[in-house]
Amino acid sequence: MASITELLRHDRKKELWQMCCGYIDLDLEQFMVIQRRLLLGQLELLKNCQLGRKLMRNAMPSTIEEFRTQVPLTTYADYCPELLERNEDVLPARPMQWAHTSGKSGEYPFKWVPISHDFAHELAIVLYGTGIFASCDRKGDVSKAKQDAKIVYAVAPLPYTSGVFVDILQREVASVYLPPLEKAQTMSFEERIKEGFRLALSSGFDYFFGLSTVLIAVGDQFGSHSRGLTILPLLSQPLALLRLMRGLIRSKWQKRPMLPKDLWAVSGKGSQRSAGKVLS
Repeated sequence: MASITELLRHDRKKELWQMCCGYIDLDLEQFMVIQRRLLLGQLELLKNCQLGRKLMRNAMPSTIEEFRTQVPLTTYADYCPELLERNEDVLPARPMQWAHTSGKSGEYPFKWVPISHDFAHELAIVLYGTGIFASCDRKGDVSKAKQDAKIVYAVAPLPYTSGVFVDILQREVASVYLPPLEKAQTMSFEERIKEGFRLALSSGFDYFFGLSTVLIAVGDQFGSHSRGLTILPLLSQPLALLRLMRGLIRSKWQKRPMLPKDLWAVSGKGSQRSAGKVLS
């Protein structure tokens, strides 16, 4: 199967849509056939590893019905201490990397989760498909999909799950992150957002990767700060200064404070209502 990068490079638009977004054409029965096949595949992997046998209490289900009746529901505690200790010997395969959540107060400092190579590849396709859905005007439209898209990085860094998502997508298709990933990893959350939008003043950006609440906060700050804006720090950045001047002219023409939409025309409008409201 061709990679996303290969399909982009050779302008194979129909195949790109089918790979990343074609599942929306499945009916319920077709979708469930795939889900059952994938679940049975996972069961076979779990049967042959130490952690799987522990979770299934040595049951060996060969059908989904047997799995439902023989294997109990689990919580993260059932995966401990193996996952907390990142013990790879008990897993069905060596993970590509480990991700963690913010944990649970009083129980776990972090909840570690192994990321397999196969899962990372499939997740990258889903993540890229999300970008296509955010930017398309109609079904099958991948006209705004491209390599080296500029993305404002406004999520937690590795090994937090959101940072792992960015890393996985970057492995599949190269993008330009604002700020650059190696720099973003060393910055605080607030510093990443400020630096990302500072760089976007010069270069522009195509997508925003972060919470919609962050976009709302950015929009509110633009409105409250635009009246007292100083251009002195931007005199050494002609592209940023030009973008800012154009944005100010647009806002003055419409007799309102400057908003992010005066500065940037993004490819992805945002899948959440609040994100779209700020940027469109």
